[in-house]
Amino acid sequence: MSSNTDNGRSINAKGLAAAAFALIVVMAFLFQDSFKSGQVHFANDGPLGVLVSKAMAMPQILKGLWMDLYWLGMNGKYANVSLTYGLDWLLGPVGFAKFYDPICQVILGLCAWAFFRSLGLRTALSTVGALAAALNMNFFSHTCWGLGTRSLTLAAMFLALAALTTRRAGNRWMNAILAGLCVGFGVIEGADNGAIFSLFIAAFVVFQALVEEETVVAKVKSATRVVLVAVFAGLIAAQVMITLLGIASSTGSVAKQQDQQSPEARWDFATQWSLPKLETLRVAIPGMFGYRMDTAEGGAYWGRVGEAPSNPAAMPRYSGAGEYAGVMVLLVAAWAFFMRKNTTAFTPLERKFIWFWVVAALVALVFSWGRHAPFYRFVYALPYFSTIRNPLKFMHPLHLSVLALFGYGLLGLSRLYLSEKIAAQGISWSRVKGWLGKALPVERRWVYGSLALCAASLLGYLAYSTMQGDVVKHLANSGFPDTGMALSIARHSAKEVGLFFLFLTISVVLVILVMSGAFSGKRAVWMPILFGIVVVADLARANAPWILHYDYQAKYESNPIIDILREKPYEQRVSAPPFLISQSSQDQTARLFPSIYQVEWLQHHFQYYNIPALEMAQEPRPPAEKTAYLNAVGKNPTRYWELSNTRYVLGMTGFLNPLNSQIDQGRN
Repeated sequence: MSSNTDNGRSINAKGLAAAAFALIVVMAFLFQDSFKSGQVHFANDGPLGVLVSKAMAMPQILKGLWMDLYWLGMNGKYANVSLTYGLDWLLGPVGFAKFYDPICQVILGLCAWAFFRSLGLRTALSTVGALAAALNMNFFSHTCWGLGTRSLTLAAMFLALAALTTRRAGNRWMNAILAGLCVGFGVIEGADNGAIFSLFIAAFVVFQALVEEETVVAKVKSATRVVLVAVFAGLIAAQVMITLLGIASSTGSVAKQQDQQSPEARWDFATQWSLPKLETLRVAIPGMFGYRMDTAEGGAYWGRVGEAPSNPAAMPRYSGAGEYAGVMVLLVAAWAFFMRKNTTAFTPLERKFIWFWVVAALVALVFSWGRHAPFYRFVYALPYFSTIRNPLKFMHPLHLSVLALFGYGLLGLSRLYLSEKIAAQGISWSRVKGWLGKALPVERRWVYGSLALCAASLLGYLAYSTMQGDVVKHLANSGFPDTGMALSIARHSAKEVGLFFLFLTISVVLVILVMSGAFSGKRAVWMPILFGIVVVADLARANAPWILHYDYQAKYESNPIIDILREKPYEQRVSAPPFLISQSSQDQTARLFPSIYQVEWLQHHFQYYNIPALEMAQEPRPPAEKTAYLNAVGKNPTRYWELSNTRYVLGMTGFLNPLNSQIDQGRN
């Protein structure tokens, strides 16, 4: 076990290697199916079919991207010079689909480790923090959804904070430049998510200057470091900022669409993905409202994220991400705030930083509520923020803040209770009682309060378990009319509350044991081991529903229709207009075909086999020129198909003769 002053280069290298080893082992276990032949990980955003398509071929897309498989073709501008595209180039489409997710989480963990080390944490406890960051469900689930860029963005922000908080090396001005470069990298990977993060980093730089410097002149001079951060972030992220500013400017498609909408419609569109206040509980209880929409055994999401504000029945919910931070993480973060006045645990400066992260977490939380609270109105009124569709993105800086508080909590616990001066007399209840009689009032209040929380959570679990009938009734009115499915969801939700009580009790007991001095001196090595086991077991268990692998060779297997369409696909387009599909047909295939076409073929098979289609798989914000074009010719399907060179029209055979006689006379 290294000491608090283990700042030697070799020791740091060993500690980093140990952290890397732990992260790789955990991710290899969780994503073990990625090592199987033919298996790749699910990705809603950027599926394998898209990666394989000629339009996305590396390195050509670094020069420019023309998306020729949707509509008439669309300008995708160019791929950013980023780590994500570098991994795509290095691994190839199949390798990327297999290993991009675990690689992102390992990188996130290592960057978080650097931040925790900058706080002064021992290497082993920094590894605990690294595991908590890598397994944080907010970023882990987004990565599993196909958005590993979110984890890489957080990784960049951790490096920026490490550069700003390090006390061991470097010049603060050079560190500000380094932090700016890291923030710029985060904007490259995360786009508007990186921009949101950058506001919190800027606030941290200014706050740091105000609390670290003594004179007004020194405070102002130090605060100007935020300019360095912004300038160098802008330099490295210019390739992305130009695109973002263009999208949000008066000439961009988003702004033009907004000009054509009422203020209420613009607000509804921008805030559709808001976090209902009650669902803040998901930060502490991962599956209380379910996981994915298709999670089996009662784990289907039944909350209100993604609900269409003007017509909830049309789109009642949509979940592709979780919010769980981990019980141990939340408990230790709360301990840091509760014990912040203890001068032995924290320096005056550290107490101020604890306050900063608490306020940052609260600000991020109330903004993430979006349309469910009045606070987001202030953000929405700012320039460019009305073009950000998802208030839920503010949960990203909330989790950063919670992880930072977790680091301070581990730091305070290690300072107070792992010292060699505390005589370790074994782990026993009698030892805890003996310590409690001598403990400070604030320590006793923490112990009694945490035990009361355990008791309250048990009572809450028992009460919630008796409300299964009420939950089933609520679900029946919320899009789950099947009683059997609703009952399964209710039972799953109650089980998740019970697991919260279990992990809370384990975490509370471990923290109390640490406070009693049970892990002091030579026993100190057990604190990071036991804390790490609880963090990994809790978060890995909760993250399991997001990890989905499939046999891509079976999924992308061709069929007779695809065989026809893939023959010289560059000569024509294909379309399946809704008015040629009868939803009332008795033929089950006919009823299923629209979903097969929209979900499987457009997003996967057509991309995999490079088949151009007239429809888009996902297009919440169509370009202004496309909207104008469709307004001109889209209402006349004959002319529309003719101008777009659409040769194959898929639909029910009952429409075949009218189509041939009215549209394709003489050729059939």
